[in-house]
Amino acid sequence: MNFIPEISFAGAVVSLFLFLYNFLSKIEAKGKRYLSLIMFISFLIFAYDYLLSTGRITGAGLIFVIYYPLIFLFFPLLYKYLLFIASDDNDRTIIKIFNYLPAAVFIICSVFYFFVNDSNNLIVSVNNIYGIEGTGPKINIFIKVIFILYYIQFGIFVSVFIMMYIHHKKNQAELIKKQKPVIPHWIFFLIFAIIFYEVIYSFVMLIELFESQGYILGQTANLLLLFVVGFVSIRHDELLLEIKLNTALSLNESKRNKSNKEYHDEKKEEITSLLVDLMETHKLYRNPNVKIEHIAKRIAVPVNRLSHIINLSFNMNFSQYVNKYRIEEAIELLKQPNAKIEKVFQEVGYYTRSTFNRAFKVHTGLTPTEFLIKR
Repeated sequence: MNFIPEISFAGAVVSLFLFLYNFLSKIEAKGKRYLSLIMFISFLIFAYDYLLSTGRITGAGLIFVIYYPLIFLFFPLLYKYLLFIASDDNDRTIIKIFNYLPAAVFIICSVFYFFVNDSNNLIVSVNNIYGIEGTGPKINIFIKVIFILYYIQFGIFVSVFIMMYIHHKKNQAELIKKQKPVIPHWIFFLIFAIIFYEVIYSFVMLIELFESQGYILGQTANLLLLFVVGFVSIRHDELLLEIKLNTALSLNESKRNKSNKEYHDEKKEEITSLLVDLMETHKLYRNPNVKIEHIAKRIAVPVNRLSHIINLSFNMNFSQYVNKYRIEEAIELLKQPNAKIEKVFQEVGYYTRSTFNRAFKVHTGLTPTEFLIKR
């Protein structure tokens, strides 16, 4: 049986749900943009496959010109997301080619779509991309060009990802020392799994190992991949917290050099020092999702004990302690020329302006707008 319509429809529904979830959720802003865009692209790709598999050629034709450019956007967005969570500012030269390919593919698709007489067969050629053969010489050229460009891009992604992985693994101690984010191993494992899937799927389709079932297996794998990426997107804020906590605590452990000591055995002063380091050095307060439970779980201290230590050491609760750092940074940012409240409250870790306004007035006696007027 041909389950392509059902699988494609499920993919479109799931990706649309995840897009709306990310778009409407209160999560860190920059990562939210990357993840929402990936989900929206997934929705359009699955929607195109659904229209094509159910014979709606006219509907598919409306998406055709952007179908391949969207596919070519996946690896650049994935790489940029990795750079973001790793705080890697290395704009490698080869990536410039990588980033321009979606635009180049859009031009190619537009030219072929509007200047090839047999546009319907061009649209249907999507299902035949791994077969390399179309229904005419011009369409064959189109298929081969897309095929070659895709694997040029894939090869670039694999090479830069491996370079990033080797650099990260080789220099992990140095990254911790410089207080750079340490990416969890499961993220690297996930990317390697995506690369492995892409290689195996391409090989299977090229040799036509499963004949007509190959495309069904591919769509099923794409749907599973969507669930995995969706899981990462839902855990985005917690992922950023995990990375910062791992980095901070690894640095703290290396400084103390006590390999067999558990955090719940540490003295109050050491836990206090760690909290100050998390806030002042690693800026943990900038993550709007940070909770006392995250820190307590990671340093193996009961929540009530950690709360008690914060009360004793700083004469405030955890929420007040975090807000103190947020407002102090907000004040410094608002002192800068052309400062905008909308940008400042997100940067220091607030989801909404109203919450920021209340916290700011509690600490300063002024609203942010009043502060800007009087600065």
